[in-house]
Amino acid sequence: FDLSGSTVGSWKVAKLGNINNAVPVPLFKTPSGQPITAKPVLSKHPTQPDSNSNLPNIMVYFGTGQYLVDADKSSTGTESFFGVWDKNDNNLSVAGNQLVEQTFESGFGTNRVLSRNQVDYSTKYGWYFNFPDNRERNVTSPIARGDAVFFNSFIPETDPCVPGGFGFRFAVDMTTGGSPSEPTIDANNDNTVDDKDLVKNTSTGATASVAAIKQNGFLPDPVFIEDLSFTAKEAIKVKALLTPPEGRFSWQELMQ
Repeated sequence: FDLSGSTVGSWKVAKLGNINNAVPVPLFKTPSGQPITAKPVLSKHPTQPDSNSNLPNIMVYFGTGQYLVDADKSSTGTESFFGVWDKNDNNLSVAGNQLVEQTFESGFGTNRVLSRNQVDYSTKYGWYFNFPDNRERNVTSPIARGDAVFFNSFIPETDPCVPGGFGFRFAVDMTTGGSPSEPTIDANNDNTVDDKDLVKNTSTGATASVAAIKQNGFLPDPVFIEDLSFTAKEAIKVKALLTPPEGRFSWQELMQ
C-alpha cells in the first residue's frame, strides 16, 4: 500500500494493473492451496543498495501453511517458504519462475542442509524452497536477524485426538534462502557457534552449515536474548550480531 500522501484520500494500493491501472495487484501470489497465516517480516535488501529505480527495495520473508482447525492436522499439501523482493518496478506481480529454488540436500542425518544456488537479482526477484515433509508448514512469524532469517516449521500429529508433533528451527541466508555461508546455529550443542557446527555429508565427506535442527512439540515464534534463541523453553546458541566498536578511534595533537 502507498501511504506516502499527506491525506487519507491520496492513499492507494501500490500496484495497479488491468485496464486504466484500476485493479489492485499483489506483490506475489503463492501457488493454489498455500495459505499465508503468519505475519511476514520485512528487511532492506541485503545486497542491493537503494536507488530511484528499486524503492522501497524491501525483501519480504514469509511461509505458507495453516494450523487453525482439526482438519489441518491431517492436511498433506506441499508448503513453502519465500523471500520476495519488492523493487516497485514495471513487473506488477512477481511470478514463481522469477524466484530461485533451493532444495534440501541428502546425507546430513537429522540436521537439514539447503543448497546455496545463487540469486542473480538483475533478473530474479528472490528465492523459495518447499518443505520436505508433506505435512510440514510455517504458521508462526519469521525474524530477520543479522544476515539470516530465523523461523520455525511444524509437523502436527495426524490423530486429531493427540496433541503435539514436532518441527524444525530454521536459519537461512536472507539473500539466497540457502544454508548460511558459515555456522549460524550451535548444531553440536557445545554452547559455541564455530566451525565445529559444520556437518559432514556421509556420502561425499563435504561439510556444510546447518539450515535447520529438529525440536519436539509445537514451535512458536523464536525469541532472541543476545546470542540465545528461544523456541518455547528450549534455547540454542546462535551467531552473535556484530557490534560497533567503542572508544576513541583517532586523536589529534592540539598543543605541545
